[in-house]
Amino acid sequence: MGMEQLRTKIEEQQAVYQALKAGNDNTVRYKEFHNGEWGTDDENYIGRLRLAYYFLYCHIDDEEAVAFLFEEELKDRERNSFQGIESTLEILTHLIRKYNWDGKYAGLLERAKNANFDCACGYDPDGQMEDDFGTNSLLDCIYLCREMKYRDVMGSLVDEWKKTITEWSDSNRRVLIDFNTFLERNAENEKLYQEQLAEVLSAKKAVQEILFPVIKI
Repeated sequence: MGMEQLRTKIEEQQAVYQALKAGNDNTVRYKEFHNGEWGTDDENYIGRLRLAYYFLYCHIDDEEAVAFLFEEELKDRERNSFQGIESTLEILTHLIRKYNWDGKYAGLLERAKNANFDCACGYDPDGQMEDDFGTNSLLDCIYLCREMKYRDVMGSLVDEWKKTITEWSDSNRRVLIDFNTFLERNAENEKLYQEQLAEVLSAKKAVQEILFPVIKI
């Protein structure tokens, strides 16, 4: 259910693509702003990321649009205070490679490699991405929603994921707390924190009983 909702959300980016082809790039072009103490950021990063996933999963073949988005993403990678590689660049790299058979985009790929310290260390100009949406697991889709900030769909997916957990552990409880923090489900997290505390206290008591057994006289 939720996974199909995410697929629909991605397909809705067709409207953004059509606007781009009509000359309206307002939601995807690089738009620098200064994010207080966090420094230089890009107001349209999420918009560009969503469109990149649309191109990837809907198999859009548009060299001009891909090259434009790639150059806009490079501006962010070169100027962003947090640097980073980010999924948008990895997706667009995968997409632009099929148009680079004659090396026409070699300069852009080299520029991406030198965009910042993180790219110099970890960016792969030959990187590939899985373009079949159906290969994503439920957890994959949750992380995709968080990345693209589709909170409504993510909430549904998280609820589905919780039903698959047969036994709650500290590990999967921490994963849920992380999801809830993003979704601002603070009340549910309070309960989870109490459960964690109860488990810690119970484990501590068990250890004390082993190390310091009560001697009955």
